[in-house]
Amino acid sequence: MANFEFVTSDPVSCLKPGKSLQIRSRCMQGKNVQPNSRRSVRRRGKPGQEESTGGGCAIPTLSREQATGRENETQLAQHAAPAPQQPLLIRPNDLALVCFTDFQMGNEAKAHLLRAFAHNVCDRTLTPLDRCLDLNCIESESLKYLFADSAFSRSMLCTEYALRDRRTSRGDNTPSCETAFHLSKAVSQLQERIPRPNSHEDESMMYVVINLALVAMTFEDWCAAAAHLKGLQSITRMRGGMKFLEARPSLHFKLDRIDLIWALSVGKERFFSHPHVKWESVMSVPYTPLPDNLYGPPLYWNDHFATLFRDFQYVALRVNRNRLVFGRHNPAGFQWQLNSLQSRLFCLEGQLMNPIEELLRLALLALMTTTFRAPGYIISYRWIAAKVEDAYKESGIGSIPQCHALHVWTLMVAAFTVTGTSALWIRKAWQDTTGGSLWTEVRSHLQRIV
Repeated sequence: MANFEFVTSDPVSCLKPGKSLQIRSRCMQGKNVQPNSRRSVRRRGKPGQEESTGGGCAIPTLSREQATGRENETQLAQHAAPAPQQPLLIRPNDLALVCFTDFQMGNEAKAHLLRAFAHNVCDRTLTPLDRCLDLNCIESESLKYLFADSAFSRSMLCTEYALRDRRTSRGDNTPSCETAFHLSKAVSQLQERIPRPNSHEDESMMYVVINLALVAMTFEDWCAAAAHLKGLQSITRMRGGMKFLEARPSLHFKLDRIDLIWALSVGKERFFSHPHVKWESVMSVPYTPLPDNLYGPPLYWNDHFATLFRDFQYVALRVNRNRLVFGRHNPAGFQWQLNSLQSRLFCLEGQLMNPIEELLRLALLALMTTTFRAPGYIISYRWIAAKVEDAYKESGIGSIPQCHALHVWTLMVAAFTVTGTSALWIRKAWQDTTGGSLWTEVRSHLQRIV
């Protein structure tokens, strides 16, 4: 019996020298085999060649004359007519064992559906909050609906096809045939269920509408997105409003994310704004002593904004500390804090007289977009990108030496969230501000802020 060796790996250890080559050698056995090569032809002529040679069995060899004759036969066989091959026994695909809802789907559609579910639930790259949250304890009704609700499966499949269309398109917002087909099926099934008595209590229907809203936002169909969000708003009100959402942190998180996409993309009023915003701090000091160089809000700042800015700093410090000690928090309490930060940022619109404070408010809104990512697709936040550019030019922050750290942080946040690095104004501002600076210096400025 072969001797097996187990190679362990975890986030804090590395493989020993030579182990990676050993793993690759083992995994590549039987791979990259050319069916028409001389070695493959010889092995097909010798049935015992591929059997295991363990247990003291002799390995059959060929003399030079036999080998030369066999090679000549192989060359003649390559020029001759191909011999009829024996029918291969095809192993059933693993996806054939997966049974979804009542409608029939092929293996390709099943693969897309499983991939969409993995992105929706299991993919930790959707949000950096996995550094401080225990995402495994978040309720997940999606798995049940995936196998029991046809409309939900259609909407998930439509979402995955829509993201594929956006990844492969070249500026075209037209959905593919597969996307349009599953979209029409999901919408028709949803319309059949809405007139039913107490349809607002159907939990899966909310998840279907959320997926349809994401599809509309993917293709930048904001009229359809507004219709879906309005429907979700009505269902939420009939279920109890904010009290219902506070008891459902996973659902509340999803609604807040798509509401944020809507507000920062088109600049219109949100559908799930908190009716009673509290301005008190919701974040305690993550640890003591705090970093000595942590930026402190000036005394002339708006009191509400200064408290909000400090809460963002405490969130960042807690996330980074938990990253080092592998700590996790319950997401229910964290969602409440996240909702408070987002609500206060929107409520401060038009209340900040200092242009630098308004610029920082917009930058913090842009920073909130990192809490959700579409797999393989960059969401376009055009409204907030234009607002950040206008606020930056109006603030004149680049000419104030005391605000150098804030200046560097604002440009960095805008570049990796909403504007990208190709915008001319941000490239020029970055060159004028940090041209020739070392990364250690830039990093120290970023760590001072958030």
